[in-house]
Amino acid sequence: MDLTVAQGELVASLSPNGAGKSPTIGLVCTTLRPATGHAQVAGADITRAPTTCAAGSVASFRSPLPTNT
Repeated sequence: MDLTVAQGELVASLSPNGAGKSPTIGLVCTTLRPATGHAQVAGADITRAPTTCAAGSVASFRSPLPTNT
C-alpha cells in the first residue's frame, strides 16, 4: 500500500470487513509493527522512531437505523 496524505487532510478508510483497515491504522498510530517491509509516517520509519511517528485516529462504527415498532 502506498498512501500519501498532505498535512491537514482527513482520510476515511471504507472497505469490507477483513480488508485490513484496523491493522493499517495500527501501523500508522505505531501500536502495531510491520511483520515485513517498512512503514513511514512523516518521513520517519515507524520501526526506528515510533514515538516520532505517532499519528492520531478516530474510530466510527455504524449503527443500525432505529425502527418504528
